[in-house]
Amino acid sequence: MIYFTASAIAATVVAKVLKNVLRQPRPLPRNKNKAKKSYGMPSSHSTAISFFTSYLTCVVLVTPTIPYKYLLLIVFHCFSLSVIWSRVRLQHHTQSQVVAGTLLGASLAIFSFILWIIYFSTHLPMLIQNVDILKDILS
Repeated sequence: MIYFTASAIAATVVAKVLKNVLRQPRPLPRNKNKAKKSYGMPSSHSTAISFFTSYLTCVVLVTPTIPYKYLLLIVFHCFSLSVIWSRVRLQHHTQSQVVAGTLLGASLAIFSFILWIIYFSTHLPMLIQNVDILKDILS
């Protein structure tokens, strides 16, 4: 859970950094008083929700004991699509900005999941054991 949370935060930070590098403005809203000051490319909301959905999709697909897994995936993806759609509908982002955010979030989620499977799931028990040994030595 800590790894998932840290990875999700990292994905959002990457999106925020890219916004400041790319400096693409947001679309002009109907109500000019509600114009956002920050940049729009990529959409941080789209990055975060697609990270969440993509990572959980990977977890659900590789875990054989989850009941109703396809129903769960449909719910995840419908929720994700509603958030992404709302960003365009509310004129906070353009379609290209939410597509970029969605692709960024999904890519980082898949990368994080693969990194967990290949590296952390095999090395973490050894690291925890080493920490426990250090605690015993220091006590």
